[in-house]
Amino acid sequence: MKNEVIEGRYCKWMHIENGNTIVRRVHRIEVQGKDGRLYVLEDDGLPDTVVMNTGVGYRGHHLAQVLLDPNPTLGRERVQQVDNVWPNGRDALHVSIGFMGLLVIRALAYGVSAFASGLHEAVLRTTSW
Repeated sequence: MKNEVIEGRYCKWMHIENGNTIVRRVHRIEVQGKDGRLYVLEDDGLPDTVVMNTGVGYRGHHLAQVLLDPNPTLGRERVQQVDNVWPNGRDALHVSIGFMGLLVIRALAYGVSAFASGLHEAVLRTTSW
């Protein structure tokens, strides 16, 4: 459980390996999400206990458990949220590049078609039966 000490609030971190248990006090936890953001858990945002069991994991057995408060709290984010308005400048640039790419492909297809048509007519003129 979360305890009050002179240094402030902490969570109990238990590391269990081969029957040996190590218990530590953690005052700050930093977690990097899939999107690259760094989430910082401190004070009231800390879970009560984190239990790490090392060993070979298999279905039905956990290697890590996080025991949260009955009323979970979210940690503070180190990165500030930015309102993503859509479409932004990058989106408009990608759309315009895509449109120009389609025009170039269409022009190349028309040129190849015209060349093939002219080549076909030239072949027909030279091999008139």
